[in-house]
Amino acid sequence: MNRSDLITVVITTYNRPDRLAKAIASVAAQDYPNLELVVVDDCSSKDYSSVLKGASIPLRYFRQERNQGACAARNLGIREAKGKWIAFLDDDDQWAPEKLSRQVAAIGEADLCLCGYRVIENGHVQVLPLKQISAKRLFRYNRICGTSGVLGRTEALRQEGFDESLVCSQDWDLFLRYALRQPLRYVAAPLCLFSDGSHERISNSAKALSIPQIERRLLAVEKHRSVIGEDCYRSKVAATALAYIGSRSNKLEALQFAVNRAGWKASLAYLFNKVGRRSSASRPTKLAEE
Repeated sequence: MNRSDLITVVITTYNRPDRLAKAIASVAAQDYPNLELVVVDDCSSKDYSSVLKGASIPLRYFRQERNQGACAARNLGIREAKGKWIAFLDDDDQWAPEKLSRQVAAIGEADLCLCGYRVIENGHVQVLPLKQISAKRLFRYNRICGTSGVLGRTEALRQEGFDESLVCSQDWDLFLRYALRQPLRYVAAPLCLFSDGSHERISNSAKALSIPQIERRLLAVEKHRSVIGEDCYRSKVAATALAYIGSRSNKLEALQFAVNRAGWKASLAYLFNKVGRRSSASRPTKLAEE
């Protein structure tokens, strides 16, 4: 393999062998000719042997000795990568066949390249009419793509990878840290096929969060509070506390937390915007550049 144009694909997985098989298949279907696959198992209790043996592409498999979370698994993948670039894929997501080739063509001198996405379950498309993502856009806005939309330079990611202390918003934290140095490149096409099903995942667990758990989910926002400013900070606190408010059993408690930490203005703004997003969820989103 020629490392000068090799991409290491890192798939992190935990107790989802059936979904991993589909993720691997989408890697094998890439039209980019020079890649290697690294699968990092975060100490699953389920058997992966049949999936690994049946993979249609050669891979290297690593299993964590104990469950440490997705960020630790991704960082292990970064350490084991042999390629010039690294692309991350969660085991419940998939890629369009041209995902890697289009990002390599677009990344230029940047450290990270992102892309748009399509939700597998309902077909919703999220694409920004941009060629790059500034740090300013990330201050308030986080609906860019998840980790499965990232292509990054191995050298840069080894210098500063994922923050293993964070339980959520690890992708936003990574994007912002790198965007503060230089804009991120972006491919305005739904190259990432994002799963938003009812299976166990970080965003679904938000539907039953206790207040202490909400506090833990705010670690990334607290980390960057001085950078993003108070308005953006309050907006993100309200969004975290009031996400899935309609399906929660502790609605009043969550609302009180949001008001106390973010204020009435930010809390009401989030709730009104949530109603507006529901009405347009089935339509592709186009946003003007800030």
